[in-house]
Amino acid sequence: MREVIQIIHTNDFHSHFENFSQNAETIRRLRTDIDDLGQEHITIDLGDHMDRSHLISEASNGKMNVRLMNKLHYQYATLGNNEGITLEKEQLDELYEEADFPLIVANLYETLSKRRPDWCKPYVIHTTKQGTKMALIGLTAPFNHFYTLLGWTVQSPEDVLAEIIAEVEPRVHAIVLLSHLGYPADVALAQAFPELNVILGAHTHHVLPDGETHAHCKIAQGGRFGEYVGQTTLCFDQHALVDSTMTLHKSDRGEGSAAMSEMLDALSAQAKEDMQIPIASRAVPLIHDWFKETNFSKLLAKTLRSWCDADIGMVNAGLLLADLPKGSVTQMDIHTACPHPINPCALTINGQLLQEIVRDAATNEKIQMPIKGLGFRGKQMGVMVYDGLEFQIDRHKDGSTSIASITIHGAPIDLDRDYRVGTIDMFTFGHLYPSIVRLPNKEYYVPEMMRDLLAWAISNPDEPQ
Repeated sequence: MREVIQIIHTNDFHSHFENFSQNAETIRRLRTDIDDLGQEHITIDLGDHMDRSHLISEASNGKMNVRLMNKLHYQYATLGNNEGITLEKEQLDELYEEADFPLIVANLYETLSKRRPDWCKPYVIHTTKQGTKMALIGLTAPFNHFYTLLGWTVQSPEDVLAEIIAEVEPRVHAIVLLSHLGYPADVALAQAFPELNVILGAHTHHVLPDGETHAHCKIAQGGRFGEYVGQTTLCFDQHALVDSTMTLHKSDRGEGSAAMSEMLDALSAQAKEDMQIPIASRAVPLIHDWFKETNFSKLLAKTLRSWCDADIGMVNAGLLLADLPKGSVTQMDIHTACPHPINPCALTINGQLLQEIVRDAATNEKIQMPIKGLGFRGKQMGVMVYDGLEFQIDRHKDGSTSIASITIHGAPIDLDRDYRVGTIDMFTFGHLYPSIVRLPNKEYYVPEMMRDLLAWAISNPDEPQ
């Protein structure tokens, strides 16, 4: 008895709703084609469907994403870091209350109770119409430096996976991992666990058009932003998995689903209405400019210094994407100006290293550097803006410039002293500032994002203006 199961999967949508109706139409078309073949299909999302940089997600704390997933009839989903660490604990506890699908994540625990939350399952055994049993196991990336501050603990994916495989392997015909761990981790797990048949991957936005095979395990990765819909075909004979193939389908670029477009228009209008809550009234506008310090970027640096109780505030001007108007300032204005899911962070930096960072940040290469990922939703770095730190620039005959001197609160920088710097978490990840990434002591502030600090600053007359 042969049986073919088709898994339709999406990942890392990040609230790119401009692609949603086309994405939905691609899923509908695939289901129709599979139905015409008389085969069974399952639809799964692999996390980071939500991104609070979009008004619909911000206004609803992600609940509208879940409504849209219900509308598309998802059967299963796992948790991404954008759901896990950009919402307060209470908001995450409520996110999937109205979901028509189970949320599968095995390595997320409440810190106090040391139990998995009630709204998720560590795994599901999916039984097909012909009785084939597949274990679907969910794992999310262990960003414990954030999760711990929010009241969660994310356990080691390897340890949790070993326990669950030992539990489910005797009961199923195939094991499928729903992974929001990233491609390198997926490859490592495929090599470490021969029991795994398929890994449906996400998080690092890799594009694997036909999947990859590692140690007899097939790995899928489907890019980001709804650009692709993945299709994994599993062929069983007498309930034994005998073949598997993977394909990525480019999302349809036609008109898309009219019903989904109408629903999105309604949700967008509702979100804009909900975000018209006034925050404060300003006598003068706050102006953004990526290539010079302005009253807006200076306010942000001052606010970071105050919030983090630091010696210095440091932030890149590229973080600000719009001006704030004179007069009434609303939640929507704040979100438009600073939509990034980026948190404040306090660092202890030696004077010698701080001098190197200031010099590097002043180079044209760093100012014009395009940035993708790391929570950043803008275009480029921009100039670095400071509060509590000033520097003088020498202009040379050949037109080049260099930093001649640095002062902190009017005194020359002490290269042997440690300074507390209030800045943004983006600098502590990735490739932007490897010297900052290597710092041993980083103090993250969650759940507050940078726009929350801006709202606090402009609405509180006692804080830096």
